[in-house]
Amino acid sequence: GGVYIRMDSMPESLHWMRYMSFFSSAFELLMVNEINGRTVLFNPVDANGNHMYSVPQTGTVFLRNMGLVPTAAQWKMDALLLLGLTVMYVVLAGLCLHFVNRERR
Repeated sequence: GGVYIRMDSMPESLHWMRYMSFFSSAFELLMVNEINGRTVLFNPVDANGNHMYSVPQTGTVFLRNMGLVPTAAQWKMDALLLLGLTVMYVVLAGLCLHFVNRERR
């Protein structure tokens, strides 16, 4: 779904899978909401737990390095995609209950 793998590293023929997953859109929405416009301190530790160095960077740069798009248009598209997936799955569940699960008396 593109959460753990950057979309530009996946084959072009698999990009459609991103739009079938709740996780990719929800992850992008949450990350952009929390990090965009802020300063993020990249402060890695070594195997012993000691801080090696500190690199401040803006949230926009951090998001773009993760392969996310921190724009209002992308945010709206992700929100609409989640809404559409929710409606689709609720309708699909209703159809399954109506046609597959027959009441027996």
